Amino acid sequence: WGMSDATRGELRDASLRAMRGGDGSWSIEIPAGTLRQNWLRDMQVTDLRARYADGVLTVENTPVQVAGVAAVLGGRVTCAATPRFDLTLQGEAMPLEVFCGEPFDRFFNLQTTGTFSIGGSTNLATGVTVTAALQATGGFIRGLAIQQALATATTRIRSSGSCRGCASS
Repeated sequence: WGMSDATRGELRDASLRAMRGGDGSWSIEIPAGTLRQNWLRDMQVTDLRARYADGVLTVENTPVQVAGVAAVLGGRVTCAATPRFDLTLQGEAMPLEVFCGEPFDRFFNLQTTGTFSIGGSTNLATGVTVTAALQATGGFIRGLAIQQALATATTRIRSSGSCRGCASS
Protein backbone atom coordinates (compact mmCIF):
# COMPACT_ATOMS: atom_id res chain seq x y z
CA TRP A 1 0.00 0.00 0.00
CA GLY A 2 1.07 3.59 -0.47
CA MET A 3 2.65 5.08 -3.58
CA SER A 4 5.49 7.18 -2.12
CA ASP A 5 8.21 6.87 0.52
CA ALA A 6 5.97 8.79 2.93
CA THR A 7 3.09 6.31 2.55
CA ARG A 8 4.60 2.99 1.48
CA GLY A 9 3.98 -0.10 3.58
CA GLU A 10 3.62 -3.83 3.18
CA LEU A 11 3.05 -7.13 4.90
CA ARG A 12 4.90 -9.96 3.18
CA ASP A 13 5.60 -13.66 3.71
CA ALA A 14 2.33 -13.90 5.62
CA SER A 15 -0.84 -15.89 5.61
CA LEU A 16 -4.13 -14.46 6.81
CA ARG A 17 -7.19 -16.06 8.35
CA ALA A 18 -10.38 -13.98 8.55
CA MET A 19 -13.60 -15.03 10.25
CA ARG A 20 -16.85 -13.10 10.00
CA GLY A 21 -18.69 -12.59 13.26
CA GLY A 22 -22.46 -12.61 13.73
CA ASP A 23 -22.40 -8.83 14.17
CA GLY A 24 -20.78 -8.28 10.76
CA SER A 25 -17.30 -7.68 12.19
CA TRP A 26 -14.23 -9.60 11.06
CA SER A 27 -11.62 -11.31 13.28
CA ILE A 28 -8.27 -11.38 11.52
CA GLU A 29 -5.27 -13.52 12.44
CA ILE A 30 -1.82 -13.40 10.88
CA PRO A 31 0.41 -16.05 12.47
CA ALA A 32 3.68 -14.67 11.05
CA GLY A 33 5.02 -12.22 8.49
CA THR A 34 7.23 -9.20 7.90
CA LEU A 35 5.67 -5.75 8.32
CA ARG A 36 7.07 -2.49 7.00
CA GLN A 37 5.67 1.04 7.17
CA ASN A 38 7.76 3.96 5.94
CA TRP A 39 10.97 3.91 7.94
CA LEU A 40 9.85 1.20 10.37
CA ARG A 41 11.41 -1.64 8.45
CA ASP A 42 11.36 -5.40 8.64
CA MET A 43 9.34 -5.94 11.80
CA GLN A 44 8.84 -9.68 12.26
CA VAL A 45 5.21 -10.18 13.27
CA THR A 46 4.22 -13.15 15.40
CA ASP A 47 0.55 -13.82 16.02
CA LEU A 48 -1.02 -10.55 14.88
CA ARG A 49 -4.68 -10.39 15.87
CA ALA A 50 -7.04 -7.67 14.72
CA ARG A 51 -10.75 -6.92 14.51
CA TYR A 52 -12.43 -5.00 11.72
CA ALA A 53 -15.79 -3.41 12.54
CA ASP A 54 -17.59 -0.25 11.43
CA GLY A 55 -14.71 0.90 9.23
CA VAL A 56 -12.04 0.56 11.95
CA LEU A 57 -9.27 -2.04 12.07
CA THR A 58 -8.19 -2.50 15.70
CA VAL A 59 -4.82 -4.23 16.10
CA GLU A 60 -4.41 -5.98 19.44
CA ASN A 61 -1.05 -5.53 21.13
CA THR A 62 1.05 -7.79 18.94
CA PRO A 63 4.56 -9.06 19.62
CA VAL A 64 7.04 -8.06 16.91
CA GLN A 65 10.79 -8.39 16.53
CA VAL A 66 12.81 -5.36 15.44
CA ALA A 67 16.39 -6.36 14.59
CA GLY A 68 15.98 -9.33 16.93
CA VAL A 69 14.63 -7.22 19.82
CA ALA A 70 11.12 -7.77 21.18
CA ALA A 71 8.61 -4.91 20.85
CA VAL A 72 4.81 -4.53 20.85
CA LEU A 73 2.67 -3.07 18.05
CA GLY A 74 -0.96 -2.05 18.58
CA GLY A 75 -3.61 0.56 17.81
CA ARG A 76 -6.17 1.42 15.15
CA VAL A 77 -6.49 2.19 11.48
CA THR A 78 -9.64 4.00 10.39
CA CYS A 79 -10.47 2.74 6.91
CA ALA A 80 -12.11 5.39 4.71
CA ALA A 81 -11.41 7.48 1.61
CA THR A 82 -8.71 9.07 3.76
CA PRO A 83 -7.55 6.26 6.07
CA ARG A 84 -6.06 7.30 9.42
CA PHE A 85 -3.30 5.48 11.26
CA ASP A 86 -3.17 5.57 15.07
CA LEU A 87 -0.65 2.86 15.95
CA THR A 88 2.20 2.58 18.46
CA LEU A 89 5.35 0.49 18.57
CA GLN A 90 6.79 0.15 22.08
CA GLY A 91 10.01 -1.55 23.06
CA GLU A 92 13.15 -1.65 25.13
CA ALA A 93 16.75 -1.82 23.94
CA MET A 94 15.66 -1.19 20.33
CA PRO A 95 18.60 -0.33 18.02
CA LEU A 96 17.93 3.20 16.76
CA GLU A 97 20.09 2.84 13.65
CA VAL A 98 17.67 0.22 12.28
CA PHE A 99 14.98 2.90 12.06
CA CYS A 100 17.18 5.69 10.71
CA GLY A 101 19.12 3.87 7.99
CA GLU A 102 21.63 5.57 5.71
CA PRO A 103 23.48 7.84 6.26
CA PHE A 104 22.78 8.06 10.00
CA ASP A 105 23.57 4.46 10.90
CA ARG A 106 27.31 5.08 10.58
CA PHE A 107 27.23 7.82 13.26
CA PHE A 108 25.74 5.91 16.14
CA ASN A 109 24.97 2.59 17.69
CA LEU A 110 22.29 3.36 20.28
CA GLN A 111 19.86 1.15 22.14
CA THR A 112 16.65 3.00 22.95
CA THR A 113 13.55 2.48 25.05
CA GLY A 114 10.29 4.18 24.21
CA THR A 115 7.44 4.54 21.77
CA PHE A 116 7.12 5.16 18.05
CA SER A 117 3.75 6.68 17.09
CA ILE A 118 2.46 5.99 13.60
CA GLY A 119 -0.14 8.50 12.39
CA GLY A 120 -1.30 10.29 9.28
CA SER A 121 -2.76 8.76 6.14
CA THR A 122 -1.72 7.07 2.93
CA ASN A 123 -3.99 9.54 1.10
CA LEU A 124 -2.60 12.85 2.39
CA ALA A 125 0.36 14.83 1.06
CA THR A 126 2.03 14.55 4.49
CA GLY A 127 1.75 10.77 4.25
CA VAL A 128 2.05 8.33 7.11
CA THR A 129 3.98 9.98 9.94
CA VAL A 130 6.31 8.31 12.40
CA THR A 131 7.29 10.20 15.56
CA ALA A 132 9.26 8.84 18.48
CA ALA A 133 9.64 9.47 22.20
CA LEU A 134 12.83 7.58 23.05
CA GLN A 135 15.44 7.39 25.75
CA ALA A 136 18.95 6.17 24.95
CA THR A 137 19.82 3.28 27.26
CA GLY A 138 23.19 2.28 25.84
CA GLY A 139 25.57 2.51 22.93
CA PHE A 140 27.59 5.35 21.49
CA ILE A 141 27.62 8.31 19.10
CA ARG A 142 30.72 8.89 17.01
CA GLY A 143 32.01 11.47 14.60
CA LEU A 144 29.79 14.34 15.77
CA ALA A 145 31.54 17.57 16.68
CA ILE A 146 29.06 18.51 19.44
CA GLN A 147 29.60 15.17 21.17
CA GLN A 148 33.37 15.64 21.09
CA ALA A 149 33.03 19.20 22.42
CA LEU A 150 30.78 18.10 25.29
CA ALA A 151 33.11 15.25 26.21
CA THR A 152 36.10 17.61 26.27
CA ALA A 153 34.30 20.30 28.29
CA THR A 154 32.91 17.78 30.80
CA THR A 155 36.34 16.22 31.33
CA ARG A 156 37.96 19.64 31.88
CA ILE A 157 35.27 20.80 34.34
CA ARG A 158 35.39 17.60 36.39
CA SER A 159 39.21 17.49 36.49
CA SER A 160 39.48 21.16 37.56
CA GLY A 161 36.89 20.72 40.31
CA SER A 162 35.09 23.91 39.26
CA CYS A 163 31.69 22.40 38.60
CA ARG A 164 29.27 22.62 41.53
CA GLY A 165 27.06 19.56 41.70
CA CYS A 166 29.14 17.51 39.27
CA ALA A 167 29.74 13.99 40.46
CA SER A 168 33.41 13.25 40.95
CA SER A 169 34.75 10.44 38.81
